[in-house]
Amino acid sequence: MQESLRGADFLIDAKEKQATAKQAFVFLASLTSKRPMKSDRKRVSAGLRVLIADKEEKLSMTILSTQELKKIYGAGENEVHALDGVNFQVEKGEFVAVVGTSGSGKSTLLHMLGGLDRPTSGSVTVDGKEIFTLKDEELTIFRRRKIGFVFQNYNLVPVLNVYENILLPVQLDGGSPDQTYINEIIDTLGLASKLANLPNNLSGGQQQRVAIARALASKPAIILADEPTGNLDSKTSQDVLSLLKVTGQKFSQTIVMITHNEAIAQMADRVIRIEDGRIVTKEAV
Repeated sequence: MQESLRGADFLIDAKEKQATAKQAFVFLASLTSKRPMKSDRKRVSAGLRVLIADKEEKLSMTILSTQELKKIYGAGENEVHALDGVNFQVEKGEFVAVVGTSGSGKSTLLHMLGGLDRPTSGSVTVDGKEIFTLKDEELTIFRRRKIGFVFQNYNLVPVLNVYENILLPVQLDGGSPDQTYINEIIDTLGLASKLANLPNNLSGGQQQRVAIARALASKPAIILADEPTGNLDSKTSQDVLSLLKVTGQKFSQTIVMITHNEAIAQMADRVIRIEDGRIVTKEAV
């Protein structure tokens, strides 16, 4: 009977929650010459409930997903498929690196994931919301609240000091910062002594730490990092990436990082490789 129950488990998983206790009971009968008893029916029903709950929990852990995502530029002979049917998922708390050469489509993918550009077709779902069903203004608000960005060029506001730059997303949304949380971010990233400085008085590594703090400030669902070490030397790159990973773990953040650097990518939990607008491999590190 144990083997039969394992077979029923397989059926339930394959049907993606569409199986019923009755179907599982019939399946048991097909796998054993022994007629299943009423107690077996109860066991299958209980097992089904557990499996469905487990499946729902796994689904709820998916914080970011794409489905048949396409982006086409130009038309006719000049048509370029920057993204050509991209499908992937990121679970809550994961640190995922998307690796590709120049022109592979990785930056276009990041723009789609962050709602900075609209796809030709397909969908992007962030924290349970299909973002391209939103109007432009709604998408802007959603992006401000749910997505943190870390750019290669830092994109700090030059006339605001470090502290003001960190708080900017929260203040733009009309909210009040969680001061305890903000202070913890500042301490973790070693910025306490730099809060009054303007960006042009900071090194590249320090500016990128400010950008990471800013991305974390609004407690987003995901952080998207676009070549975050592209303007940094190798030692500073390692330091910044280590801090990005530590803060992601400490504050339970999901991070998707775009990079062409293989060594940097190995610091992630998982590496996704993209070529010619298509995902070619998905590797656990």
